Amino acid sequence: MKKTFIATTAALLASTAYAEVTIGNPMGMTGPIPDLVAPMAAAVDLAAQNINDQGGMFAGGEEFTVIRADSACDPVAAVDAVTKLINVNGVSAIVGPVCSGGTIAQAESVSIPAGVLTLSVSASSPAITEMEDGTDLVFRTTASDAYQGVALAELAMANGITDIAVSYSNDDYNAAISEVFATAFVEMGGTITANEAHEPNKASYRAEVATIGATSENVALFSYYGSGGITLMRNALETGAFTNFIGADGMLSDELIEQLGAENLENATFTT
Repeated sequence: MKKTFIATTAALLASTAYAEVTIGNPMGMTGPIPDLVAPMAAAVDLAAQNINDQGGMFAGGEEFTVIRADSACDPVAAVDAVTKLINVNGVSAIVGPVCSGGTIAQAESVSIPAGVLTLSVSASSPAITEMEDGTDLVFRTTASDAYQGVALAELAMANGITDIAVSYSNDDYNAAISEVFATAFVEMGGTITANEAHEPNKASYRAEVATIGATSENVALFSYYGSGGITLMRNALETGAFTNFIGADGMLSDELIEQLGAENLENATFTT
């Protein structure tokens, strides 16, 4: 996306005729990654507090107000949340959602048709770059997974991993980054021994682990820790299916260490 944060600021500056500037903040407060979302929400609140403590926005000192809604890291919930923020609360812009699927869904269905700017702090799917309509109203402050997926493939090769099984959660973010990784890994001379989607929120992934574990001692796991990622890793550790784990930032959480134990994660590497 050939856009800059300057464009975002300019869009916000267009709304100066109000006693306050109201921003909608759909965040995945529930769903698969609430622990990752909580500090993002706190950062938004801190920014609003700092702005207001220093006299507000623009020459008139308009108060900066944030209205938060739960997008649950889910496309349907994100559409519902943003619809209310725009149509009921009358927000000037959207900061969020945090997940790629929700960001794309609400942008295409709600915010772009309404002419309201969206700025996501963490939606990293390459599909956002490929959006065709209304992209002058959709921004993000994180890099595309087109870069992270390649970097992860480079890291795997640097660690001497030349064959690997891929397991990814069947959602927009994890499917996209796993595809980038697999393509880059093969282009670098590696072999993908299995490439399987797994459904989120299952009680057990023993069948999936057995299937892909039979093909390689290495696994690239793309999942959210809170919607099956930890369970899949636990099942893999219990069966000894894999020696090495690599993956992306959806797995980064204190909960991963607390539930599985640091001593069991010495051969696990996750990028962000």
